[in-house]
Amino acid sequence: MSVSILLIVAVGELLVMISGNIDISVGSMVGVCAFVAASFAADNPEVSVLVPLALGATLGLALGAVNGVLVVVAGVPSIMATLGTLYVFRGADSLIAGSKQITASTVPESYLQLASARIFGVSVLIWLGIGIALAIGIWLRHTRSRRHLYAVGINDSAAVNAGIHSRRLVFGAFAASSLLCGVAGTLWGARFGTVTADAASGFDFKFWLPWLLAG
Repeated sequence: MSVSILLIVAVGELLVMISGNIDISVGSMVGVCAFVAASFAADNPEVSVLVPLALGATLGLALGAVNGVLVVVAGVPSIMATLGTLYVFRGADSLIAGSKQITASTVPESYLQLASARIFGVSVLIWLGIGIALAIGIWLRHTRSRRHLYAVGINDSAAVNAGIHSRRLVFGAFAASSLLCGVAGTLWGARFGTVTADAASGFDFKFWLPWLLAG
């Protein structure tokens, strides 16, 4: 796996964990978005490469909204909610893909260049991973809303009593994380060329385990 793709997903997962939750469905979201974006690129080689990228990000956001609703609205503990959606999303991916396999020979070169292009001799994936990590790092260091997110994660009830919109922040954390999963999924397809229904399968724990071990 590309370290840059791992980084993109992991920094999104960090936001969820700061809010006092965990999303263990991130790997399945990456897999679904990888297949859908790559399949679209293969079927529509004439469109701009930004279209499958936007499609992957939008799909990721939609999947994250499902997790957000389950946790924030339905009140299901995040580990239970996302364990369930992990299998639901992976099952949906299998239904969509069937036995179809996307290969590097079936997608346009412009799609593959999302991962293979270089800027100043450095892979665009590395630039993108660093850029996203820096942006989130700056937000976590210099904004008032990040203090609210930390407060929600430490003591949700106290945060609510202090006038913090905890439900909105938790939903936003899940949404941001899943959007980055969609971006990472699209880049996964561009990076490896071959995408099947089990893309990113088995990598789920790698996206959140580092933060869990770090405390």
